[in-house]
Amino acid sequence: MKLLRLYLIRVPGFYEWKVIQGQKAKVPYRFTLKSEEPFAFAGIWQDEADEPHAVIITTEPNALVGEVHNRMPAILKRNAEQEWLNPDLDVGQALELLQSYPDKEMRAYAVSTLVNLPRNDSVEVIWPAQ
Repeated sequence: MKLLRLYLIRVPGFYEWKVIQGQKAKVPYRFTLKSEEPFAFAGIWQDEADEPHAVIITTEPNALVGEVHNRMPAILKRNAEQEWLNPDLDVGQALELLQSYPDKEMRAYAVSTLVNLPRNDSVEVIWPAQ
C-alpha cells in the first residue's frame, strides 16, 4: 500500500444504523454537530494495485455514537484541519489528531429508512423520523 496524501472530507453529517433487539430492520441515525456547521473527516488517499481510492479513517466512538455503533469517522477539530494536511506530519502527530470527537458537541436523531436507498436523494433523508 502506498500512501499518496492526507485529505479532508467535508460533510454536514453522517449516518449509522442501530440494531434494536426484536426488530428486523436496523434504525438509521444521523449525526451532526450541535452548531450545524459542516465538519471534516480525516482521510487518506491510497494507491493499491493501480487502483487509487479514498479511505475515511475511523476511530473509537464517543459516548453518543457508541450508543449506535462500535466506531465512528475520525472527525477533525477545525483548528486541526490544516495540521492534518501538512505534508511533514509524522505518524505520531497524525495519531494524536485522530481522537473521538467530543460527544457534547454533537447530536444524533433517528431518521427515516428512506436513507437506506441511494436513489432516495431528497431532503427527507435528513429529517427526524416520525
